[in-house]
Amino acid sequence: MTLLACRNKLVSMANALLILGNQLFDPTHKSLKDLKIDRVFMREDIELCTHFKYHKQKIALFLMAMRSYAEELRAKKFEVDYQELEFSDLPYEAHFTKWLSKNKITHVSLFEIEDKFFETRIFEALKKSGVEVNVLQSPMFLTSRTQFKAYLGKYKRPFMRTFYEQQRKRLKIMVDERDEPIGGKWSFDELNRKPLPKNIEPPEPNLAPNTKHLEAVRTICEKHFADHPGNLESVWFAT
Repeated sequence: MTLLACRNKLVSMANALLILGNQLFDPTHKSLKDLKIDRVFMREDIELCTHFKYHKQKIALFLMAMRSYAEELRAKKFEVDYQELEFSDLPYEAHFTKWLSKNKITHVSLFEIEDKFFETRIFEALKKSGVEVNVLQSPMFLTSRTQFKAYLGKYKRPFMRTFYEQQRKRLKIMVDERDEPIGGKWSFDELNRKPLPKNIEPPEPNLAPNTKHLEAVRTICEKHFADHPGNLESVWFAT
């Protein structure tokens, strides 16, 4: 397998796109505009739900967000192959490579994977399958892997303070023309730690309208994750 080091580069042949549960990026993002994507693969991962005994609300957020995103992709004319949650002895990457083989996929595009352990599993499986891989820079972070590597090369002992100051300068956030901090110093932490005055009553949070996926996901959580903490009586997040 050839791992294409060129990030965001157009692959000459048709692509499948792998989307993980934490990669629900804007379908109109520039990374996707130049790709000729035949099919998108999405799969609800049982490991993602059971790695720890997550709160039911968190599991519901995972699943509803993914299902809503698949609908959004289809509305943008992407062909999405979506596999709903199942309890299988096969790991995620085995289902993915099985899908690649079934659909005769030879080129795969995917965003950078932040989970290094899972990234290794995916790339080892893709290598065995013989497909070509195009890695797209993740829009999840302000700083690319290349930029962070350059930072680590400049500072032998990386600290949050030096990274924070470097980011402010690079992104031109609250700095003057000499890259000095506006206000005369980099941190105003002491002002950020004042307690909320007792006479201020915080407003009630806005509750997002429920999506059509809520009832199906609620049934899944109550059936398969009954021993997990929490409940789904009031779901407040938007998906």
